[in-house]
Amino acid sequence: LTLPVVGVGGALDVTASGGIAINGDVTTGGSQTYHDAVTLGSDATLTTTDSAVTFASTVDNADPTARDLTVNTGSGAVTFGGAVGSNATNGALAGLTIQSGSLSAKSLNIGSGGLSVTTTTGDITQSGKFVVTGLSSFNSGNHAISLTDAGNDFQGDVSAVGAGVSLVDVNDLQVAALTDNANGNVSLVAGGVLSVPTAGIAAGNGDLTLESNGGALSTSGALSGTNVSLTGRDGVTLGGDLSALGTLKLISTNAGIAQTGGNITAGGASTVNAGTGAITLTQVNDFTGAVTLTGGTTQITDANALTLGALGTGALTAISTGTLNLGSGTVAGHLDATSNGGAIIQSGALNVTGGNTSAIDAGSGTIMLTQANDFTGAVTLTGGTTQITDANAL
Repeated sequence: LTLPVVGVGGALDVTASGGIAINGDVTTGGSQTYHDAVTLGSDATLTTTDSAVTFASTVDNADPTARDLTVNTGSGAVTFGGAVGSNATNGALAGLTIQSGSLSAKSLNIGSGGLSVTTTTGDITQSGKFVVTGLSSFNSGNHAISLTDAGNDFQGDVSAVGAGVSLVDVNDLQVAALTDNANGNVSLVAGGVLSVPTAGIAAGNGDLTLESNGGALSTSGALSGTNVSLTGRDGVTLGGDLSALGTLKLISTNAGIAQTGGNITAGGASTVNAGTGAITLTQVNDFTGAVTLTGGTTQITDANALTLGALGTGALTAISTGTLNLGSGTVAGHLDATSNGGAIIQSGALNVTGGNTSAIDAGSGTIMLTQANDFTGAVTLTGGTTQITDANAL
């Protein structure tokens, strides 16, 4: 069945076991439903008056010439029940533009013309992978964007506006712009390298998760959310402010975690795990909760009091302006603790291994290190009232 240019005042419901060929624009006052496979013999625009457009089966180019498809439904939903652009011979659609109430799609294969989706009353969701050669733009206003299929491949830049944005890419993911409305959670996960907007990301009271699982994660703009987790396989570099109302996690795989600019503010517990990589967090930071540190040579600074949790580091330099709690664990290098007049205390035993020295400087503050410690090298102490204990020789 071939549909040329069509104009219908009511609904359009099409069934054709041999397939439906759309060779022109289709305009209806009601809904459009295509029960069988659709092929595009030309670029086409499908328009309804606040009514749904539903494709129950596949949508493909009619021949190797790539076609553009535009679907405008006002507040009506758009549903792709079958794969789009999946025909091995005729290939991806040139481009796909959707303006609708909501979008639910199976797999999409879109070429250099890109993918543009704007919804007004509902979410943008998928049940199969999206492969897009060109740019991708998603705007769901105060509704969610959930595109988390592990096979997604957004090859061009991605921009997104929604109340909660979740994007997954099997390869590199370049997010050029992102606006999170209504304090939704934001999750960006790349199997390759994740590039985040230079303007930063504000998740409000939502959680923020960024994963660059195939390379380093570098940021230049401000990042904020409630529970914030940043992962870079080959390292994490923070170039702007980072604010976590709740917990903070910074994770790499034996690669450096560092700040080149901006300050960290964390309201809850923080975990920094660089494996054997160096940790350098020396800006004007404020860690309110305990900070667990795993890494090689480690430097951490807090503009106020600083509480460390479990330690597994190389040489450790910890600086606070206020009480400094050294936590507990192992330092496999020189320990340098400075509190700028605050007390220096601990929550458990410290083991400074390999005969490495320690320098504990509380200014006029007290030093209270009375757990079953093992300082294997010389310990230099500067402070007021001082108590130090070693389970072995001291």
